[in-house]
Amino acid sequence: MRATNLQSRRGTGGVRCAARLWLAGLALFAGGVFGCADPAAPKVALLLRGSFTNRSEAEGDDTRPEIELHAARIWEGDLSGPWLYAEQSEVTAAEMPFRQRVYRFESLGGGSVRRHAYLLPSPHTFAGWWRTPGRFDDGLSPTDLDLVDDEAITLDYSPRAGGWVGLTLGEGAEGLDAGSRRRLIVTSDELVVFDGGVSGADEERFELTRRDID
Repeated sequence: MRATNLQSRRGTGGVRCAARLWLAGLALFAGGVFGCADPAAPKVALLLRGSFTNRSEAEGDDTRPEIELHAARIWEGDLSGPWLYAEQSEVTAAEMPFRQRVYRFESLGGGSVRRHAYLLPSPHTFAGWWRTPGRFDDGLSPTDLDLVDDEAITLDYSPRAGGWVGLTLGEGAEGLDAGSRRRLIVTSDELVVFDGGVSGADEERFELTRRDID
């Protein structure tokens, strides 16, 4: 009986040990898939993937055109990411995006995430590639990109905002007046962008809501 109980306990211990090893391996696998063991960067990248529109905002303001933003995961095998390709266009000129970027997300520790921004060579060449992101594997490399330091943004989770909140590190982001910075709020349903002064005064607000593409 004692031997049986001891064997039973050993068997249970072996199962527990195997379970711990399996969970540890799963954690390492997740870290490898997303490029880092800290899950903060892939969480933010996942929220920014997909398609967004300011339709409701544009319908209430005749001075604002309807804008769409599309972002797709690229270079999934590159462990320095996650990487996203993003483009923005007016719905009436979807084939001619007015802004195209590649973003790389880096976990800084402590739950903070840095979103690095890059310019593409001959960006018009890649218009619409968000629909077929696998084309980037052969059509472009991270070494082909130009880093835009002023558009880097550090994001931290804010329970009050219900999402990730950040501010551009520089004051020279495209579309901003001198001395202005861009503030970003990312939630599961929308992106809210504030363009304006460092103090937050005279900010202009843009809201993009997640939507499905037909």
